[in-house]
Amino acid sequence: MHLPDSMITTAICPVTLAAGIGTIAYAVRKSLKNKEQIKKADFASVTALIFALQMLNYPIGSGVSGHFVGAFLAVGALGLNFGLLSMAAVLAVQATIFGDGGILAFGANFICMGIVPGLIARFSINYIKSLSLKEIRFPLFGLGAYVSVVAASFVCGLIISPFADSAVLTSKTMILVHSKIAVGEAILTAFLLWRILEGKNRIKEAAIYTILAAFVSPFASSFPDGLEYSVEHILKIKTGFESIISGIIPDYSFPFLNSPYFSTLAAALAGIIAITALSMVFSRKKI
Repeated sequence: MHLPDSMITTAICPVTLAAGIGTIAYAVRKSLKNKEQIKKADFASVTALIFALQMLNYPIGSGVSGHFVGAFLAVGALGLNFGLLSMAAVLAVQATIFGDGGILAFGANFICMGIVPGLIARFSINYIKSLSLKEIRFPLFGLGAYVSVVAASFVCGLIISPFADSAVLTSKTMILVHSKIAVGEAILTAFLLWRILEGKNRIKEAAIYTILAAFVSPFASSFPDGLEYSVEHILKIKTGFESIISGIIPDYSFPFLNSPYFSTLAAALAGIIAITALSMVFSRKKI
């Protein structure tokens, strides 16, 4: 669901960028004001896991693929403020290093993949906990993750609607396509939150899943993702998916590596290292 710079109009760009940066500043301020603390290893492991899983595009039929979003997982594992900062870190690395999404579109992407699903995650988790349904809370978290992706696709449809004939048709199309993609989000979120929150060594387990995802990433589906498919094949919007920068490692591959497998694997590992390094910026011991 990564929006490129070419999909953001001059009127929408400054508004979404301001909203995105403002939300990040608010999350930092709230975490400092409330003296919230979280181990940097927890933050780094969850953030790296989300980055790696987003590389695993999976086919959903009809020549379209989907990928993990991860905002519900981030908020469930780290809380709202650090969950939003985790998603911001993932999107920043994707845009600057890999040219995925865009610098100008960062605000819009953060709204669709961070703020909207993150707020739904916060509300859903608090509500589920209030029901005292401990035995089935993880399947319910999965259901919440499903709703978060569908809601995010609706908002994304509204953002790109200036390029289409109808805002209603655009949002409806995005919802129909992403309602299938959200099934994978629900299953992965329920499983990962179960393992991360209930596991005895969640940092080690998250690291294992991250490395496993990196080694599997070269086998990801080559079909266009839900956004690209909706825009180009259903809505027939011809704007292209170009960003103002191609990134240091464009298209998640090292061109000097002849093997497609090792080229993608190297890019995945480079991204994980970059995410981990960025996570260390938050503090020496605790965020």
